[in-house]
Amino acid sequence: MSLDFRRSRVTPLGERAVHFLSAALIMPVLLQATQSDSFRTASEEKTAPPVVIEVRNLLGAVGPVTVEIIPGSESGPYREPAAVTPTKACVHGAPLSSCLETVGEREFGRPVTAQALDLGEGHSGLLLTATVNDLAASTRMVAVLGLSGSGQLVNLLPFAAIGNQDQFQHWQSGGSSVRLTVPNVERGPERHFLWQKYPYRLKSYIFCSDSEKFVLADQFVTKGKYAMKYEGQGGMLKLSDLLPRVDVRLARRGSAGCRRQG
Repeated sequence: MSLDFRRSRVTPLGERAVHFLSAALIMPVLLQATQSDSFRTASEEKTAPPVVIEVRNLLGAVGPVTVEIIPGSESGPYREPAAVTPTKACVHGAPLSSCLETVGEREFGRPVTAQALDLGEGHSGLLLTATVNDLAASTRMVAVLGLSGSGQLVNLLPFAAIGNQDQFQHWQSGGSSVRLTVPNVERGPERHFLWQKYPYRLKSYIFCSDSEKFVLADQFVTKGKYAMKYEGQGGMLKLSDLLPRVDVRLARRGSAGCRRQG
């Protein structure tokens, strides 16, 4: 039996009944669709192809090596209760082979990015990012990979991550060591909202050739507040505008960061 609502005369009481009936019919469909997406298992996800990159002069390696990046799952609360598969990076031809999983505070999956990073003095690292999905946003882990003295693939950078609205930048000033600056929203005890503005904490790491790792050399909180989400009115953090200030602060410290960690 079909109902033609265009010809039927609906009283106010009947109209409310129709709206209730429509909602009752639609809600199970929406719930079913939401649940099927939320609880999709790892086996149902399409496997992302590996990313293979050749790195010349990888720190700790002898000659060129091949690094294979195996993207993990699209991790996050929407994938529960499926097991989360973190992104894995494996180096081949060092002459030893070893792997590293992107597990920090959480397991970081995909999407991923990878590129060679010049560390100076004839050495290179592999700049790698991997992602974890949250309820309303995502977080990217930032890592710089190299080989330890025992030939194991390790992260040369202390754990660092940024939000999906944020950016990071590796840079140099004159003949200085490579630097990597990571901004994060400085969240206070109050609840934060995407449409409000907040100060940022900028952390800058420098690569110390003696210890062959990055160390935290400087950090500060901006006086100005910046938007977390672009709403057409601007006001978002532009990291390149703050790098001159970071450069001045690092110049005052010189190599104190490396000496302090040595």
